[in-house]
Amino acid sequence: MSNLKRMVVITLACVIYQCVTADAATPVVDAPAFRSTVQPFFKKHCNACHDADVAEGDLRLDNLAADFSARESSGHWVEVLDRINLDEMPPEGEPRPTENELADVTEWISNNLSQMRRSIQSTGGRVVMRRLSRSEYANTVRDLLNVEFVDGEGPLEDLPPDGSIQGFDRLSRALLVDPSLMQAYIDVGGAVADRAIVFRPPAIPTKTLHFDFVDTRDSAMSYLLQRRAILIDDPFLTVMQSGARTFGKLRHPSTNTEIPVTGRYRIRVRAAADPGKTNAPVFMDLTFGSLGRLARFRVDADRNDPQIYEHEQTFDAAIPGEFGVSIVNGTRFNETTQVVAKAFRDANQLFDDGKPMESLRAKARMRAEGVYGTNMRSGYRPNVIDTKPLPKLHLQWIEVTGPLQPDFPPPSMQAIFPDGIPAVSQRTLETATKAFARLLPRAFRRPTTKAELDAIIGLVKMDLVSGASFQQAMQTGITAMLCSPNFLYLREDASSRPRKLTDMETATRLSYLLWSSKPDDELFRAAASGRLTQTPAEIDRQIDRMLADVRSEGFVDGFARQWLKVDEFNRFQPDDKIFPKFYETEFAGLDQDIVQEPLAFFREVLHNDESLRSFLSSGWLMLNERLATYYDINKVAGNHFRRVPLVKADAWMEQAKLRLRNEPGIGPIHMVGPFTGTSPHSVFDKRYPPEEKVSLDDSIDQLPWKGLRWTQHSDWHDGKIHQVFAKENSAYYLYRKIESKIAQDLTLALGSDDAIKVWVNGDRVLSNYAIRAIEPNQERVTVSLRVGKNDVLIKIVNGDSDGGFYFQAETIAPEIMAALNVAGPQRSQDQRQLLEDTYLAESASAARGGLLGMAGVHLWGADGSRTKPVERGKYLLTVLFNDPPPPPPPNAGEVEPNLNGKQLSVRERLELHREQTTCNHCHRRIDPYGLALENFNAIGQWRVQTDGEKPVNQYWGERAAIDPSGVLPNGTEFRNFLEFKRAILKQERRFYRGFTEKLMMYALGRTIEPTDRPTIDRILSAASKEGMTIRALLTHIAKSEPFLTK
Repeated sequence: MSNLKRMVVITLACVIYQCVTADAATPVVDAPAFRSTVQPFFKKHCNACHDADVAEGDLRLDNLAADFSARESSGHWVEVLDRINLDEMPPEGEPRPTENELADVTEWISNNLSQMRRSIQSTGGRVVMRRLSRSEYANTVRDLLNVEFVDGEGPLEDLPPDGSIQGFDRLSRALLVDPSLMQAYIDVGGAVADRAIVFRPPAIPTKTLHFDFVDTRDSAMSYLLQRRAILIDDPFLTVMQSGARTFGKLRHPSTNTEIPVTGRYRIRVRAAADPGKTNAPVFMDLTFGSLGRLARFRVDADRNDPQIYEHEQTFDAAIPGEFGVSIVNGTRFNETTQVVAKAFRDANQLFDDGKPMESLRAKARMRAEGVYGTNMRSGYRPNVIDTKPLPKLHLQWIEVTGPLQPDFPPPSMQAIFPDGIPAVSQRTLETATKAFARLLPRAFRRPTTKAELDAIIGLVKMDLVSGASFQQAMQTGITAMLCSPNFLYLREDASSRPRKLTDMETATRLSYLLWSSKPDDELFRAAASGRLTQTPAEIDRQIDRMLADVRSEGFVDGFARQWLKVDEFNRFQPDDKIFPKFYETEFAGLDQDIVQEPLAFFREVLHNDESLRSFLSSGWLMLNERLATYYDINKVAGNHFRRVPLVKADAWMEQAKLRLRNEPGIGPIHMVGPFTGTSPHSVFDKRYPPEEKVSLDDSIDQLPWKGLRWTQHSDWHDGKIHQVFAKENSAYYLYRKIESKIAQDLTLALGSDDAIKVWVNGDRVLSNYAIRAIEPNQERVTVSLRVGKNDVLIKIVNGDSDGGFYFQAETIAPEIMAALNVAGPQRSQDQRQLLEDTYLAESASAARGGLLGMAGVHLWGADGSRTKPVERGKYLLTVLFNDPPPPPPPNAGEVEPNLNGKQLSVRERLELHREQTTCNHCHRRIDPYGLALENFNAIGQWRVQTDGEKPVNQYWGERAAIDPSGVLPNGTEFRNFLEFKRAILKQERRFYRGFTEKLMMYALGRTIEPTDRPTIDRILSAASKEGMTIRALLTHIAKSEPFLTK
């Protein structure tokens, strides 16, 4: 191996020298503006302190050249810009420049510094040699040798991260090579060779181990049965709290550990569930030692028909552990015990307070509810809890299969020895020579020379002569092949002048564009025949074929992932106290769904030949069940992503008109109370007379509430918070009559201070015991109305201080009714906006469609607790238009969070931030795009009022309404999110150009130069005639002069 290492170091060093000696283009400076704007500014405000006589801080401005390419002068320009932005120039006491003067000078310096950065990244319009990125290396090894690595190992894990320029890891100047990378290539090449060359079956065979959970009753584990949370109920072990262990019963016999060797394992659990009286779905976690949760499943299967829940994962043998299964939303028995014990103590206190009958009634009620107690010296203590109403997880068995591995011999041996594994007598240098004669052209992506083959075979021979086995010698040869610059670099013969690519070079560029991997045999054959360069239709045919191949996922993963920045979506974790919904049980795995959504969308646009316009606005989404639920979109089942049509505005308006004809009539609010008790909990549980019968004309005739009457409150309007209950530890009842012309569903938005119960036509539809401050929409419940009269009874429990309620039936408001009754062309602008705002508020899909409605984009533009419109604006400018704003000045700071109880909206705080002149110039360009997205909160959910920054259990007061309106830099005004999307659609040509520039940068492996503009214009013109699809752009880029020229 020492000879191999020496060879790799020398050859890579030569290649590095060739790469780093390439010249960068010289930036062009706007000299007229320098003479007309900057020099007069210096003369008026700066030269008095920075000329030949004074030169404060060793900085002279009277002779500072407009040269941004020289290190010293560019450093001076950076210093000037920083001092102006920091208000250090001109100094205090000197005349202040006007805002226009400051803006002109800082803009000139910023633009030229940006041009300098671009020139440093430039290759002068030439495609220069570059090495493979990590992902390209891994894909190429996979396709060359049929070697698959499991998660957590292989090239993607063992090679250092690649650099990136303008978001992509394929640009030559980002893919540098240093000594540490040389060693990494040797190590990874050796690991690949060890995996590829295998002459014996694996030492540890695949095995399936099985454990029946009812075997927990074995004596060594029988102590568990003493816990109320676990029951043996053949053929199940039933858990109601925590979960069940496997007690070493799944240890592989080869090593007596659960994970005998690093690899991939399949875990299957057969289970069922009983939601009890909660009617909420039961969730099950699969766990392993210190790794914690491996997977979470929603268990809907009934115990009469248990189902198998399956998970596959790569495990590291160095991490010990034991498999376990637990119920996620079970009952916390310790807390329940404490609550029940307190109830018994409260009952005792009633007796001590001279209220023996109330004490007896309290104890009788608890026993009736299934709670029993024994009289202990320390007071009453429960020892039995009725478990029938509790959610339960029924566990039947668990089995682990692994390590999962292909049948012997592995596919890699077929790739290296297509005629079969050589017999012992055939394991010779001649066999090795035949194998590498076949492999090298595929590895180097071109015909190879005898000298190149001899170099590899020489190393194999040296190993064999020194006594190494044939397997070891072949592994040395494979390692040398993978460390060769001919493999590691996309090499094209150098030339002093531009030249046309050869067919083989064209095939390589095409395969790394579409597959991020080597050409396959068919593409090689097309290149060998000369068809790629001689027959233009051949490139079309190959692109269609290659995009239909599963390897085109390399393009989705390589281009779309980096273009959309999806790996940065989860850079900030949402605060669980502010956004608990993000962490609710049913949304386990949501963070990965959010990452996959834009990739699934891109894949659909690519393979269905959808227009690029879909990225700006689409009538469909790519969703799975979990993400659809998160977006409040119904009728999507399963974990796989699929195309889901959206309810468009016209369809929604037709539905609204139909609703209008059948709109239910809601009567005024009637109220009776207070009904007092000893504690909020006791009041919540007690059935008071209105729960038995509602008679609006009669007074309550039961003691001690005799004489209480129902009163009508026509002044209590819907959609308002009414803080009207003053009596502590009391219940108040509200009644409303709803008349419906047809049987239909109606959604009620409710809020309460504190606890709430709701009945519709005698059936309880909501019960929530909570001590909280009131806010709108704390509860949403959809109720089924029957034809005719419907009775709605609401119970509000007030604990202490003042209590109240919020009620809003999702019916059509009178002003919306009026707008719907006007024909579309005759509607006023206000009516059109009212209907759009209502559509956005009522239709879960209204704000979705295209990139702007995806949660990941909004998580990227937030910090886990609050939205950051500036970041969102930068994202849109960079991703959609390839027009990123310049970096902020050093003193720009952040938009501050709300402090000291202030309730300023982000827009109001941003206005304060923009008061600095040097900040204002850029913010005028960025902010409208970011503020237009303010209806999406920090976790990508739709909102109409400010949220975030405070835990959900803190009182907000009157929250600010979201104002997304604005004016784009081109003068286009918008008042809501839909108008903003229409304004963006008017800039579709700008988006097409930005996308094409990004795609061309990815295809060429270099930055886009001004000289590329005519080519991009021709590509856009041709693609527009073919529907402006990704396929059309790829085809015309692949036929363009820059792509086919060295």
